Amino acid sequence: MKAEFNRHNRDFNCSFTIEFDVKNPTIPLTDRHIELIESEWLHGDLTNNYSTDCFEEIMESNYSFIEDWSFAGRSNGWWVLTCKGSESQVRASSLRRIERIVEDYFSKYGKMIINNFEIFIKEREEAEVS
Repeated sequence: MKAEFNRHNRDFNCSFTIEFDVKNPTIPLTDRHIELIESEWLHGDLTNNYSTDCFEEIMESNYSFIEDWSFAGRSNGWWVLTCKGSESQVRASSLRRIERIVEDYFSKYGKMIINNFEIFIKEREEAEVS
């Protein structure tokens, strides 16, 4: 996934941003998922936890220039790494590694959402039976 620098930098209190277009993820929803996806879009619990996991994997390499992560843009369509210092300290190899990690998480996002929804639906159905 190709990174862009400073697309929404003005929205953050940081030196620069590394951003990824995460609009329109593939989520194979059925009618039974509609209520759950509406709740996820409103609260973002699964998405935020998943984003934290992605951030933590990136930070395993101790990139001293990365401070935090966030979302930006209309409907939170951009995943943002807020950074300190100068863009020039981001080596090409580091950027490629970060891009690969974000791409991996983004490609698995829909499956993660559906798996969690299926667990929730099963638990709810079991609770209704007992």
